[in-house]
Amino acid sequence: MKYRYLVVSDTNNIIDYIYASPKFKMIRGASILLDELNIVETVRIAEEFGGLVLSTGGGEARVLFERKEDAEGYMTAIQRKYLEATDEVSLSIVNVERREHELMHDWLQRAEERLRLSEIAKYKKKIHNISIAPIMKRCDSCHQRAAEKGLEVEEMHCCRSCYNKKKAFDGLKEKIDSPKFSDQDGDLSGLEEVYQQLIKEVPFQRVEKMSDLVGDEPSDSFIGFIYADGKGIGQLFKGDLERETDDETFIRRYKEISKGLKDSLISAAVEAYKKCLEIGFEEEEFRVDFSSIGGDDFAAIINGKHATVYTYYLLKYFNLFTKNKINLKAGKHLAAGIIIAKSTYPIHQLYNLAYELMAKTKAESNESTLDFQILYDSNITSIDEKRMNIDGRDLYVRTYRIGDSDDQHLSFKDLYEKARKLKERKFPSSKIKAIYRITAEPSKLMMEFEWREWLSRLEKEHKEIFFEWNKKFRKTPFAFERNGIPYTPLRDLFDLYEFVDEKVVME
Repeated sequence: MKYRYLVVSDTNNIIDYIYASPKFKMIRGASILLDELNIVETVRIAEEFGGLVLSTGGGEARVLFERKEDAEGYMTAIQRKYLEATDEVSLSIVNVERREHELMHDWLQRAEERLRLSEIAKYKKKIHNISIAPIMKRCDSCHQRAAEKGLEVEEMHCCRSCYNKKKAFDGLKEKIDSPKFSDQDGDLSGLEEVYQQLIKEVPFQRVEKMSDLVGDEPSDSFIGFIYADGKGIGQLFKGDLERETDDETFIRRYKEISKGLKDSLISAAVEAYKKCLEIGFEEEEFRVDFSSIGGDDFAAIINGKHATVYTYYLLKYFNLFTKNKINLKAGKHLAAGIIIAKSTYPIHQLYNLAYELMAKTKAESNESTLDFQILYDSNITSIDEKRMNIDGRDLYVRTYRIGDSDDQHLSFKDLYEKARKLKERKFPSSKIKAIYRITAEPSKLMMEFEWREWLSRLEKEHKEIFFEWNKKFRKTPFAFERNGIPYTPLRDLFDLYEFVDEKVVME
């Protein structure tokens, strides 16, 4: 057994750190810093101590060592590096010695279990360096910690943490703008790899401030927050690896899978961007601000009009690339939650709601799915506040498939195309409001009466769109059923209506 020590780590209090300040540049700087630490610095420090990196991404890292003293040296150095760079982010980290004749897979699994116990018991408390030169004033950016003399950012007195975030934001901007960046090899973070590929392949426009993502039209003032996570990714590391007895074979395949996941997500992000331009989104308006790309985790902010379509292609391409890059019989899937809201909506709340949506749709299906919610009310703190069930009827679909519709879930592409055709045929927006009232009518008899009355006032070309979708729409707005519960996609349809470009046809 060449390797006897396995160090597994995960970052703590990340959400508090990223969203400590409401300012866009600070939030982006925090993501940039964490990406650099996790993808670049972790590998550099591990190699300094003779370690072999199995995987990094999503804040996690797994590193093998031959000697205990090297493993311990790495643990000390990486924890110090995180604290120096962020001033507050800690690591949950464990060093697990391999048992005699223990399979590599079992060793990794045991280390993961130890790490989770360590997180619960010890490492979750917040820590930060104590400045030797504080001033008696709170940070003008996060309004939480003490500002320090000499740490001014855009006329703001900042704490060390916010100052480092702004430096990271400016550093990435300078790096991307360099003529040499597109040809740079090695030592790139996940975010840098995405930007590098986009700069090479499309007319890419970098986002510097939130206003870059919005336009002048009413629907343009909305942004979309996308959060996506993998489904069944843990199963990839089982299969043939679960009982693999040869360490070299295990390590080679484990690294192939880890790298394949990362490369697939980056390639999917780039190809989805290119596809959106190909099908008709305007180059001057289409921008994506990538917040996080690591392992199978993805987060981005985008104009509200583009959010659902971009996410659709992200999920579609991830499935395709994982099949090819990891050499699988079938590609792996992502679940995505999309919150579309005014650009003034607090970003940390958008994250929380998008994550909640992602978790709900992830539990609904083993395939690639997305869920979206458009918010006009800034007081919403939970998706359940928007999702209603009236007398045993669901008013929202909740989960859409990336593939064709089936008995359990509708296709997002079908939903989008229905909204696009209605808009193309000049469906009067004045008739939309009545749908929300009709579908919420408690009496089934009255609901169906009002629905038929509403239909009778439509033009034939508009009625046909509904009837082609499902002939049951002739009698009721609750034309679909899942597990014995009737549901309607009409609220989703008309929520989406304002954010659809009739000239953009999904392929």
